[in-house]
Amino acid sequence: MPADPAPPTQTVSRLPADLARLRDRFLAEHPTEAHTVQMLDSLPAALRHVLGLRLDLDHANHLPRRYRDLAAGNPPDPEAPDDPVTALVARFVAAKAESRSTMLPDLATYFTRPQILELLLVLGLGEALTNVRHMLNGSPIMNRHP
Repeated sequence: MPADPAPPTQTVSRLPADLARLRDRFLAEHPTEAHTVQMLDSLPAALRHVLGLRLDLDHANHLPRRYRDLAAGNPPDPEAPDDPVTALVARFVAAKAESRSTMLPDLATYFTRPQILELLLVLGLGEALTNVRHMLNGSPIMNRHP
């Protein structure tokens, strides 16, 4: 019978200082995404790269924050004026993945190639993490301590 896998060596309370700072910085800038951080806490490499990528994109300022937030699954700011670009991005985010490619020319009217790539990266990353979270919801594995 194969041996049980080795238990994880790090938990959220024992993250290296640089990762703890990264996690705290991400949470300060994205308080609505605590669920993402909680899910990644037991996997330091994912925490470093996923949160690091999101923060790097945030601070590169290629894409205005309101569009990046929409791509990450955050609802539009109710105080923001209704405009056709926000409506287009919201439709793009809500569209099924297989129909999004038909909307790229419309996005190209308002965004540069790097901005569209950033929108796609943030959207894809958010969808991947949501899928993982859905698979783990209710699973006994989520109730075990690392």
